[in-house]
Amino acid sequence: MSIRGQGLLLTQKLHINHVAKISMMKDSILMLNFPIMEKNTGEINMVEKDIKVIKTKLGNSIQPSVAETERFICYLNKRFDLGLPDNLIVNIEDTSKNTKGFFRCKEHQKHYENTKQPLNYICISSIHLQNNPYETIAHETAHFYNYSKGIKDCSSNQYHNKNFKVIAEKLLLKVEKGKRGFAYTDVTEEFTKMLKDFKADAKAFHIFQRTKEGKAKSPNRNLLFMCGCGIKVRTARNQNKPFNAICQYCNTEFTQQ
Repeated sequence: MSIRGQGLLLTQKLHINHVAKISMMKDSILMLNFPIMEKNTGEINMVEKDIKVIKTKLGNSIQPSVAETERFICYLNKRFDLGLPDNLIVNIEDTSKNTKGFFRCKEHQKHYENTKQPLNYICISSIHLQNNPYETIAHETAHFYNYSKGIKDCSSNQYHNKNFKVIAEKLLLKVEKGKRGFAYTDVTEEFTKMLKDFKADAKAFHIFQRTKEGKAKSPNRNLLFMCGCGIKVRTARNQNKPFNAICQYCNTEFTQQ
């Protein structure tokens, strides 16, 4: 894309060179018109759409997602009388495709802190924000509750024990047992009703991270594993002793990609 001269000539390549039409608004906000690429066909739809130029603030922000996550944690704390300590921070981060979120305690070597104290941390995956993140928020809040009460609910290999199941069900989640214990949660009818009482903001998670499927690769004898914070490990196939490891940075299990 190039910009030159007072007339602002902009060129965007979408299989063809297209000169954007420019109109100046009364409030001095510049409007740019670009062709729209159809997602399904890959063809260019010449229906024009106005795009505002940045003026005093960005029109897109992840802050509503963070604020909604914080609001729901506070709601759960009050509704279920959890008594959670105010030493928690939440954020939205990129994770592996198999990680919806994670809890990291304040003793972790990769923790957050303010000027006074270390902080516990709840991460919600930017990849899964469009997939009912409230279930993930409740799941990680259960971990935070148990940790704050000195209750061990998860081992180093991410095996979730009955202590986690008890609190997750208290927060109205459905809990099922699998290879990682009671790590598999889902919403229940009661949980969905609770969201109506909470008045969940439908627009809070309208921005999320899109991932694209890579090109087909030639078969590789080694297996690729990734943890929640994105560290990748390749290892040889071994049916008798399959790879099983925990990342010491994000405390999540390496999962096969």
